[in-house]
Amino acid sequence: LWGQRVPEELRDKAGSAKLSHDGDDAFRQGELAMAITKYKEAFSQDPTAELALKLGELYYQQDELAEAKHWWERHLEDAPSSKAKAYIKQVMPQ
Repeated sequence: LWGQRVPEELRDKAGSAKLSHDGDDAFRQGELAMAITKYKEAFSQDPTAELALKLGELYYQQDELAEAKHWWERHLEDAPSSKAKAYIKQVMPQ
């Protein structure tokens, strides 16, 4: 999924925003698996750098380093000047 590309005209930004909000709520409630599910659903509708960053961090927190690395690489590909770049480079598995 992290490699998925969706043409701009086919993106569902409103649907993705709703799912992302649901993911944020799940994260705040400590439901990490549900947050990942919601963020991935959101990403499939509108693959944004922000969602890739969130997914990378959640996988990192769960010690799923290979998956975290893929999501963070996608984030940096889509947002090369990201404020999170230094953090990602510091903690990203090689």
